[in-house]
Amino acid sequence: MKRSIIGPVYPYRGGIAHFTTILAQELSSKCKLQTISFKKLYPSWLYPGTSDKEPKQDVPLPNAEYLLNPLNPLSWWKTTRAILQFRPDAVVIKWWTTFLSPAYLFLVFWLKLRNIPVLFLVHNVLPHEMKRIDPFLATLVLRQGSGYIVLTKNEKERLLDLVSPKAPIRVCTHP
Repeated sequence: MKRSIIGPVYPYRGGIAHFTTILAQELSSKCKLQTISFKKLYPSWLYPGTSDKEPKQDVPLPNAEYLLNPLNPLSWWKTTRAILQFRPDAVVIKWWTTFLSPAYLFLVFWLKLRNIPVLFLVHNVLPHEMKRIDPFLATLVLRQGSGYIVLTKNEKERLLDLVSPKAPIRVCTHP
């Protein structure tokens, strides 16, 4: 069994990066895992703090490839090629913001073209600071999924509003 996971991992800061790092560590003990993270996650003008990276700490790292830059389409190709060369049975994509929609839509298009199932692990169906375009972008990307994991029943209901009512959605509460 081979899986790829796409999402921020250490040294990126925040709960989603921490969650993805721990998830990658756990999955790597159960299957052959490829972890794809971000070469750059946010441009400095979009990031509200001084840095999106954690100060240096001794944190165990998954064997991550830092390839994806949401604002650089060349990195989307590089990421797609790396995944296709790995030949996973499925790809898990972390979803929490529509900012990543163009890059994720590109990746999902090529993965689906190669019949690779895409599972979205959804933290937030829609961003906390929602713009009018966010429901459209979330729908556009999330409807491409083969299956979904959400962390709360409320997020499941939000997701059902955007994707098919028959979509395979599993609620796995936040550990």
